[in-house]
Amino acid sequence: MNKFTKLLFTVFCVFLFGCNSEDSIKSIFKEDSLKFQTEIKKTDKTKDSFSPEQKLGGGKYKIAVIQSDDYPEYYEVLTAILQGMQLTGWIKENNVVVKDHYTSNRELINGINGKDYSDYVEFSPDTFFSFRADENNAADPQFKKVMQRAIDGEFDAVILLGTLASHKVLENKEYRTVTLMDAVSDPIGSGFVESIDKSGKDFLTARIDPNQYIRQVRLFYKVIGFKSLGIIYENSENGRWYAAVDDVEKVAEENGIDLVVDNDVMTEPTQQQYHQAYDMYLSAMDRVSPKVEAMFLGISGGLEPENLPNVVNKLIDYKLPSFTMEGAQAVKKGVMIGVSGKESGLYNAKKLARILKGETPSTLDQRYEKMPKISINLKTTEKLGYDLPIDIIRSADEIYQ
Repeated sequence: MNKFTKLLFTVFCVFLFGCNSEDSIKSIFKEDSLKFQTEIKKTDKTKDSFSPEQKLGGGKYKIAVIQSDDYPEYYEVLTAILQGMQLTGWIKENNVVVKDHYTSNRELINGINGKDYSDYVEFSPDTFFSFRADENNAADPQFKKVMQRAIDGEFDAVILLGTLASHKVLENKEYRTVTLMDAVSDPIGSGFVESIDKSGKDFLTARIDPNQYIRQVRLFYKVIGFKSLGIIYENSENGRWYAAVDDVEKVAEENGIDLVVDNDVMTEPTQQQYHQAYDMYLSAMDRVSPKVEAMFLGISGGLEPENLPNVVNKLIDYKLPSFTMEGAQAVKKGVMIGVSGKESGLYNAKKLARILKGETPSTLDQRYEKMPKISINLKTTEKLGYDLPIDIIRSADEIYQ
């Protein structure tokens, strides 16, 4: 029996029996709905705080989505919120809102438009905007239209994703639409919120986990145990944020890890620069990969979905275990390990429900600190000839084969 066959057999046993030879027989992987409903009962005194209700005066709650770019991370965040809304009853549990049907928020919102997915809320293409990583797109007529509608009170809530989008929206002093913010590297340092526990703006709430990235790096180190680690990022303020460089450096110092760095890449290329950014990232990989035992993938213009298969091929050619900050979508495409966003989706879905039902966003808890649940690509582990520890497989939230 080869290594990968053993690994698949282990996963099969975990799913079938929920144990290995050292464990008592118990359920290790639970149905998503059961897990989320248990979490609901633990964290809310009453379901009434987030259960669905019709909009006063009739119709559906209009929710706008404004994001910095079409990053996979933002797709992970929004689909996790929608999954949480299914479990709390705001969105129907049918086959319309299905994560695997789409690859970006743009595709998702266009795809569900006009379909029967909710009696309570609606997302539509004319309430969506992506900056495509270019702040000059603030002059785009679509952005101006969405912003004016928000200022005029046409939206019941806005989901704001990313640092660039948050900056461009919040710099408008007329803007006061109730807003749920996520996928911002440093909401406090960026000046968007006052502190971890207080947004300082009545209309705004964010999800803040000040230690999320350092926990991810430590998790990756615990799983792989590498002595050298590659990290590729643009040496700019945003480039360091998007690659969690400070946290990577801290874990490296704690454990005597040799960091191999390359900065000749672009973090936020314009639409016209994407292919140049792809080539720059692949070239950086060729310079770094021969010198390291593993690779940490931050958020970069070279890691767009279009280029990710090329990145994965190089990781496999160089036999490098990899960890992605961009979540399960990148793992599904071949990165070895990443973080699942399912639990944070329920957290955000409950907050959104309370906002729609009239609670002031600034009164809601912003602190979200939980051990990360991981996603694993078993096919990639096979190609690398790597055996994952059984406790890591047991703790995985999503497994791709």
